[in-house]
Amino acid sequence: MAAPNEIMHSLQIDLLKGTAILFVLLEHTVDRSVIASIISQFFLVLPLAMPGPMDIIVNLTIDQAVPIFLILIGWNLHVTNAKSYIIKRLKRILLPAMPIFAISYIFGVWGPGAYFVYLVAGLAILAPPMASLYKRSPLALMIITFIINLLYSYLYKGPFASEIALSGVFAVALGMYLNDHSAKFLLPTTPISAFIAVLYRTWNALTFFYPAIVVVGVISSGIRNRVLELMGRASYHIYLFQMLYFGSHFSVSQHLKGTFIFVGIIIDILIPVFFGIVWYKFDWRVIRQSANSILRV
Repeated sequence: MAAPNEIMHSLQIDLLKGTAILFVLLEHTVDRSVIASIISQFFLVLPLAMPGPMDIIVNLTIDQAVPIFLILIGWNLHVTNAKSYIIKRLKRILLPAMPIFAISYIFGVWGPGAYFVYLVAGLAILAPPMASLYKRSPLALMIITFIINLLYSYLYKGPFASEIALSGVFAVALGMYLNDHSAKFLLPTTPISAFIAVLYRTWNALTFFYPAIVVVGVISSGIRNRVLELMGRASYHIYLFQMLYFGSHFSVSQHLKGTFIFVGIIIDILIPVFFGIVWYKFDWRVIRQSANSILRV
């Protein structure tokens, strides 16, 4: 039986994943300027006539969705048997993705975010050696992955750069470290990390410190939201479905103007969320049970 604090941490992780997938949907629904306007209105921080500061808000919220997912992969990482872990993890990643990729290939429809599937699959393969090194020296893992991630981000600008696991390996290591170590070292690094995230409008080894402190803060806070928690549990399936939805150009908000665009945004969010949750329920109860009976580990 899980301890109460472990259950609460699990709920906060679901909430973080639910918030992150909401950010993904917003980014793929409308133009960044519209997103910035919505966020600035919600927080009542900045006037709409300031595109620079509004874009900064987007950099520090919407753009941190994938880094948050990667840090949480590390936070939840538990490897007892390397072969078993890799096979089970790849089944969880690839089985739900296969129908989406098949439909995309047949109809020539490729939606946003397909790189994420390859990225997390690659990280699943790297997880056992990372976990092995972490048991010997957590600090060594942090230093080695930071250097590798940083060099990769700045030296490799070729095709499929985001798909390769090295682009997010330090975020996973950071999540592993923060799960059982103090986060005090993040305090001086976070402002610099946030500044670099805004400056380059991307994520790399230098920018992961900022979303890391967000993850630690939310997990420690005890914040609850049942809707976001449900979205978090189904976040991967929602992510996959939104690839098909937006890739098929079904987006309602793209065809609306003025105040009606907000209605379109809500619809564009609700459709992937609804069908992603339905698919998540179906996947766990039917597809995964059938697959496990055939591909027993």
